Amino acid sequence: MGLSNSEYADDAPKIAINVKSKFYKKILDGKFFIPTGPGNFRHKDPSDPDQEYITNSHGFRSKEFSSKNQLLVAGCSITHGSGVPVEARWGDQLAKKLKMSHSTIAAGGASISWVVENVIAHLEFFGFPKTIVCLFPDAHRFFAPINGTTIKSKNLCISFKDSTGLAFVHIENDSNFNEKYFKIPLPAEKIISSDMCLFQSVRAIRELERYCKLAKIKLVWGTWDQEFNNIVKSLNKTELKFNNFIDVYSKFNYKRKIEKNIAIDSIYPSLRAKNNCTHDKTFGCSCEIAECHLDLKKELGDKVFFCGTDINEGLEHAHPGGHLHAHFAEAFFNNL
Repeated sequence: MGLSNSEYADDAPKIAINVKSKFYKKILDGKFFIPTGPGNFRHKDPSDPDQEYITNSHGFRSKEFSSKNQLLVAGCSITHGSGVPVEARWGDQLAKKLKMSHSTIAAGGASISWVVENVIAHLEFFGFPKTIVCLFPDAHRFFAPINGTTIKSKNLCISFKDSTGLAFVHIENDSNFNEKYFKIPLPAEKIISSDMCLFQSVRAIRELERYCKLAKIKLVWGTWDQEFNNIVKSLNKTELKFNNFIDVYSKFNYKRKIEKNIAIDSIYPSLRAKNNCTHDKTFGCSCEIAECHLDLKKELGDKVFFCGTDINEGLEHAHPGGHLHAHFAEAFFNNL
């Protein structure tokens, strides 16, 4: 027996949504892109006075989007190129190797679901490129609406007003759930679990894999986060495997060495070499460190080659330099 429209109406949840409000109009808008900054904008980041960041008309650090571009690269702040000039980014290095024109979809702090949503928006508006390559972030990020009344966050990436907008919520662990009480507005970082983030992230990637398969687009993706990288490698040994994943660390390993006011991302030819290096915080060691990409080092200079220049918030928070970008570009190139 079917249900009439009125049956069980009293049991239905009452959700207070004013779809005419500016907040709901913006978060429910199925518009083309969800950029995190203005279009046609030239600026310098407070954490990085050395680099100039220029956005295209859609608000991304990219050439103007075009249906003629054969390659689309996407990701978070590393793909955006925080701390390095445009020519040092892995996406630009890859495009140069492939001899393809390209577009870049990326934003600092972006979650995996945000990346996928914007990639699909690009496909809808500009058509299908020949190849899509994604370098995903960790799976602890959640793209969430923040109304400022019941939910708050310090990580608003798009502000509709001072306390509302869309946020890249970064969940470090689930220890917050030990707290007995929370005060409204609830901090998003304390009520979203790591399982929710992983669920949202993995589903988004699987949707992108299916989309590209149906559209006959060559898709390759990896992640710079070694924890998520290991999770995916484990899944790929089971029936839950992904179809388009590559391990960007299969040919190298790295770790950052910091001494005084200098940071170097040391590249090791193997995990064994990395693990055998006991001089984590000094440069004067004789460990097995890869000496490669010397032409790029000469082109960029030591300052940008070894570490990003966005160091004003601490060397440990600076993004990778051009050398690590070169290894990411090579990893993708060798799988295309």
